[in-house]
Amino acid sequence: MANIWKQFENLLENDSTLLATVLSSQASTGTSVVTLLSGDRLKVRGTATQGATVLVKGGEIIQSAPAMDQYSMVLY
Repeated sequence: MANIWKQFENLLENDSTLLATVLSSQASTGTSVVTLLSGDRLKVRGTATQGATVLVKGGEIIQSAPAMDQYSMVLY
């Protein structure tokens, strides 16, 4: 009998969807540099307008994100 936990993990997605802001975009290469909420920078596939908020999944811009207020809080 297979491990039930492994079966459950196989149902979950491997890549999470990340919210990012576009720093720069190069149409010639089809890539953009984005900044995540954590401050990390990534080079991803896809282009968008500089300063736009986008959703990134699997190293690719999947869509633009709606304009919403963002809050940051520290939980102890």
